[in-house]
Amino acid sequence: MRRLIPAAGRLGFCLALCVLPLWGQTTPTISPATVPNGNVGTVYDQELTGSGGYGVGTYQFTMYSGALPPGVSLLNEGGYGFLDGTPTAAGTSSFTVQVSNSSDVGTVTGTQAYTLTIFPAGPAITTAILPPGIVGVDYSLTLAASGGFGAGTYKFSVSSGALPGGITLSSGGTLSGTPTAIDGSWLNFGFTVQVTSTDAVGDVLTGTWTPVMWIYATPQTIAPTSLPNGVLGAAYPAQTITSSGGNAGNLGYIYTFSLSSGTLPPGITLSTASSPGSGGTGTLSGTPTASGTFNFTLQVTSGGDGVPTLTGTQAYAVTIYTPLAVNPGSASSGTVGVGYSQAFTAAGAGGASTYTWSVTSGALPPGLTLSAAGVLSGTPTASSSYAITVQVSSVVPGVGVFTASQVFTVTIYSDPPLTISGSLGGGTVGVPYSTALGAAGGYGPSTYTFSIVSGALPSGITLTAGGTLLGTPAAVATSTFTVQVASAATGLPSLTATESFTVTVYPSLAIALATASSGTVSVAYSQTFTATGGGGASTYTWSLSGGTLPPGVTFSSAGVLSGTPTTSGTFPFTLQVSSLVPTVGVQTASQAFSVAIAAVGSLAITGAPAGGTVGVAYSGTLGATGGYGTGTYTFSIASGALPSGITLSAGGTLSGTPAAVGTSTFTAQVTSGLSR
Repeated sequence: MRRLIPAAGRLGFCLALCVLPLWGQTTPTISPATVPNGNVGTVYDQELTGSGGYGVGTYQFTMYSGALPPGVSLLNEGGYGFLDGTPTAAGTSSFTVQVSNSSDVGTVTGTQAYTLTIFPAGPAITTAILPPGIVGVDYSLTLAASGGFGAGTYKFSVSSGALPGGITLSSGGTLSGTPTAIDGSWLNFGFTVQVTSTDAVGDVLTGTWTPVMWIYATPQTIAPTSLPNGVLGAAYPAQTITSSGGNAGNLGYIYTFSLSSGTLPPGITLSTASSPGSGGTGTLSGTPTASGTFNFTLQVTSGGDGVPTLTGTQAYAVTIYTPLAVNPGSASSGTVGVGYSQAFTAAGAGGASTYTWSVTSGALPPGLTLSAAGVLSGTPTASSSYAITVQVSSVVPGVGVFTASQVFTVTIYSDPPLTISGSLGGGTVGVPYSTALGAAGGYGPSTYTFSIVSGALPSGITLTAGGTLLGTPAAVATSTFTVQVASAATGLPSLTATESFTVTVYPSLAIALATASSGTVSVAYSQTFTATGGGGASTYTWSLSGGTLPPGVTFSSAGVLSGTPTTSGTFPFTLQVSSLVPTVGVQTASQAFSVAIAAVGSLAITGAPAGGTVGVAYSGTLGATGGYGTGTYTFSIASGALPSGITLSAGGTLSGTPAAVGTSTFTAQVTSGLSR
């Protein structure tokens, strides 16, 4: 702090020195020899004093060299110097201060060198508040700090007060542990946390923070833990939402309820009523306007009047069901002695798995019963019209029992049951088809009308109202369809019966081969005949239906004409193929053929060899006609000799290079043979 000296005291000091002789003056000096360091942002005030010199007058302090830290100035006041100000930047400043002392005979000066280090601002804990803890619940919070020498230089400790039981503070600044039991529903703990910041050379800066930590005996909870379901359009039973634990017992607490996530069922709202010292409640109420399952979370917040805020949440799922209703419709009629079954259905409320059916008024037709599953079944024993009231009940989880009912009339007739008789066989493409179906029962033959109610008839076939399928199949296919016969009479309900049929249309049978190959006497012959359509190749049987086969040749039932012809000529004949077609019968197809058998012709050599030249490559070919034809010929030399250097191949080729001049006469022979 600056020294304040009364003016009278300074004057008296001066007068006392004025009597000193001039020869007693010395070089003035400055004290202290060193100055303390400072911190950015903290007021710095260091007094400098002078001594020596003339010992009279005042000392004047000035900067001699160097520079002061930014924000610090050198001031003079009452013969003293002051390093004064608030440093604005960290760093080390070296400077020299000069002091001067004057008298009537002159001025003397002296200097003092200084080094002043300005450290950064001291560290400060920046965590605003400590969230509350709960007994038995793990707690962890890391304190934040700034300033000093920066991150990595901080160490935390408790400098006064005590942490809650079970909680410790690490040197890294983490408050952690599991709070232990407290006396009462809540308790607060005040303590001081010190943070130090140390640089590389050991300079230490310090900061403190005094928070309050609240520990609660129990967490903040919401009740109830589940909510009832509701029904669309029906007032939802109002639900009071309460909270306990946490701040309960603190006269300043207030509970506030809100929707923290999810969606309330449309039409239902959450209201909150609270006042200091009385807690508070929330109320869910309204009339649902949409069905479905709605998941949402309610939150309670407590605090106020200096008490830290606590929150608690509770997740809910509320299902809004649609009202229960029997599906509209009418009950089917029945016939005495004919099995009857009618299933009643409903919608809404808890769903089909919760439905229970019963008859609340009227009498069921004799022989019929209604199951709890809603099926009216049995075999009627008496004809009449029976009016009954059918009721369905549904247990809606979390709501209760809902019921709905509807009146039905069940008519039981005495007529025999209506049935379809007859069967349908297969058809063949291009072959006219006609099959009649019959019916029995109902109101008699004159009342029957036939129709197709599902599937499709084969292309080209139609069903008459009288029950006849007729037409000419146009395409190969397997068709499955359902035929219905209706029996109607004036004043009586229409009766119907159905039957499913399958008709296969097969392709028409035809011989595929157009002509048969020719043959040669004594040459093995084989010709396979093929067909298409009918019941397929595995059902074909072949036969000769007319004409004569070439002598030496036979025809198998598999359709193979084979053997070794012994006589030449042209032989016309007719072949037939038959096929057993399932549900259709035997189909046949025939076709006329003619096979020409040729005699063996006279064998002759054709072609004549040309002349050649010595040393020039030679090539000539002999041919043949007759015999058993091309492919059966073999050539050789029967007599004489070929020109030197020329050879004859078995295929009839003369080739080589003539080696000598001359004329050669030779006889070539060709033979025609067949393998046996």
